[in-house]
Amino acid sequence: MNTKTRIDLAKSLAPKLSLTYQESEGFILEFLDVISENLISGNKIKLKGFGTFYPVQKPQRLARDPNTGEMIEKQAYTTVRFRPSSKLRKLKEEK
Repeated sequence: MNTKTRIDLAKSLAPKLSLTYQESEGFILEFLDVISENLISGNKIKLKGFGTFYPVQKPQRLARDPNTGEMIEKQAYTTVRFRPSSKLRKLKEEK
């Protein structure tokens, strides 16, 4: 499995949309900014045929420091989860 970066995506997107590399990279950056802003605001992002990104609130909890054995309090935080669409899951299964 290969890792694709934002730059790789911009290079492959540019000829498909008849854009320059800089324009396609700008498009990707703006797209990611909009998604990030919405997730930070607590909104769910649904991309039909691809999947859903949604924020998940993790509660405050106690944890043990493995070095000292002392109990410490971990703060509540928000993380992002991704649920692929059935179409994406089917495509993955076919390959």
